[in-house]
Amino acid sequence: MPNDHDHDHDHDHDHDHDHDHDHLGPAAAQVLLKGMDPDSRESGLRLDRHGVWHHENVPVTHERLARALSAWLDHHPDHPDHPDHPNHPDSHRFVLRPSPEFWAWVDVEDAPFQATLTELTDQGDLCLTLSDGSEEIYDGPTIAVGADDAWYVPVRDGTFEARLGRGAMIHLADYLVEDDSSDQGVALHLPGGRHISFAKR
Repeated sequence: MPNDHDHDHDHDHDHDHDHDHDHLGPAAAQVLLKGMDPDSRESGLRLDRHGVWHHENVPVTHERLARALSAWLDHHPDHPDHPDHPNHPDSHRFVLRPSPEFWAWVDVEDAPFQATLTELTDQGDLCLTLSDGSEEIYDGPTIAVGADDAWYVPVRDGTFEARLGRGAMIHLADYLVEDDSSDQGVALHLPGGRHISFAKR
């Protein structure tokens, strides 16, 4: 796997193309995927259910590269959540798109993003930091509950999903109340009177 030193020069070269959160430039992805079959576009990259990237089954330990990979996640253009989709058979898969002209398939085991709760405002808004370093504010109305009671919220204007980290769940658990109208029998009663219910994912 590439290490920090492998990408120092790439980062300098692509400074103009870097993301706002000090991500590596597209050249880093080109280096990582230099052995990719151009016909299949299979990257060998996998994002596991805990939000850890793997390349050819080796964990990606370079933190900035991992954030960049998450920042480059996108739907295939034919995905139902993409405005130009015609219902493609591979629409359930994600792609890595470091630049408009370059993309590759990636395997995502669960949600494409992990979310850390950075603040719970007086109005009951959840201030989240995603695994790509970007920030989101979520104000409901529901949190989806999946396998192993994991919690999920929509992000990026509802086109992607993020799994809330365990720390966020523990913090928010203090606001759980019984709610017969919720699919799960409970809801969050947050500051400012905000009410967020739970629904099966």
